[in-house]
Amino acid sequence: MPRYTFQYLGFTDQQQEAISAILDLADSALTCDWNVIDHKDSDVIMVNLDSDEGLQLYQAELLNRPIYRIIAVSEEPTKAKQDGWFLGKKTHAPPSLKELAFLLNEVAVVLLEADKRAAEQVVEDVGTPVEIEPVTEPEIAEEVESASEAENSTEVAPASEVETSTEVAPVSEVESSTEAAPVNVVGEIASQPEPPAEPVANKTPEKPAENITEPEPVLTRPLAADNYLFGMLLQAKQDSSRRMFKLNGLAPLYISPLENCYYFDGPEVDLLRYCTLPPQAMTATIITKARLNKAIKNHKLEELSFDNLLVYAILKAAGGRLLEGHQSDRKVKLKQLPDSTKIPLVAKYRNIAQLLYKQPESLFDVAEVLQVPVSHVFDFYNICSVMGYLETTTPGKPAHSAEEQKPSALSHFLKAFFGK
Repeated sequence: MPRYTFQYLGFTDQQQEAISAILDLADSALTCDWNVIDHKDSDVIMVNLDSDEGLQLYQAELLNRPIYRIIAVSEEPTKAKQDGWFLGKKTHAPPSLKELAFLLNEVAVVLLEADKRAAEQVVEDVGTPVEIEPVTEPEIAEEVESASEAENSTEVAPASEVETSTEVAPVSEVESSTEAAPVNVVGEIASQPEPPAEPVANKTPEKPAENITEPEPVLTRPLAADNYLFGMLLQAKQDSSRRMFKLNGLAPLYISPLENCYYFDGPEVDLLRYCTLPPQAMTATIITKARLNKAIKNHKLEELSFDNLLVYAILKAAGGRLLEGHQSDRKVKLKQLPDSTKIPLVAKYRNIAQLLYKQPESLFDVAEVLQVPVSHVFDFYNICSVMGYLETTTPGKPAHSAEEQKPSALSHFLKAFFGK
């Protein structure tokens, strides 16, 4: 994730702490990492126009740096330049969490473009390097010639003869003689017989959990049902089918949505891999009740809650992100409260659930009202959306929302500074 810095100008310590608190709540809604520094070498300056020297500081910064690196903060939009960044705030209150997140994301887009153009300009300015022939001293040349003659006088077998004198099996023969584990492809894995269980004494001790908790960066794929295990669990729930999932080297995962149970005889770190790796990395087989019962009996598997597994899979895949295609500024309402006795993982979101059950709110407003990170609100929303706890509403946007006006402002910046 790109990192940028900004500095406060004209803000009191209390105002700075308030904005920093809002910034902390924004966390996963931001596309870049923003850090506050106390010197003017920052990427962006945030100026309080309502302070005693605010307008003077603003005019001075306009002379010292490009306007796209200045954010004007005020209760009156007319104080700032029309073609500059502006962040509104209320009297004796910090800026809105939603507005701050949207604005910083747009500033980041412009800064990334500026960095890209600057790098391209450096390459153009450097051009093709001029080749300079080295000057050879006579004494050095003579030493080199004598050294080369000495080397030529020594009889050394050519490289081709040395290589041919050693009998090395072709690569194809080496590979065919080694019994390697099959490649993790659905067809090949499905056709391989299950290896016999190794004695406990011969097993290699497991690595610490922190070394394998993230076998693949979770954020590399969009948060959609097709990209993660929770989508496969939803499909099995809709089909009311029992399934066995297998991931190379891990214990099988058995699910039975109709009975609301699942079975897994492995550590949590392995279950995490099931939840975060792409579906193409594992096999999914529909099994009969008799086969499931046989596996339960043979391996002495413990029955666990399928709904709790589904919630766990959503949370681990999301990591604070919002479901692909969903709107963070749209108001939502719960039609029922999740049962934390049956799904313990939702218990920590009780305050968010109660607020959304009473009245519709946007996800940003929930984070701001409850003073909780927006990533927590996103996680809870994802659970409710997948589990069907939200009221069904017709999608719609306000006719003249601030979000619709933002792209035009961003487009103006890109055209004005980089579009020529």
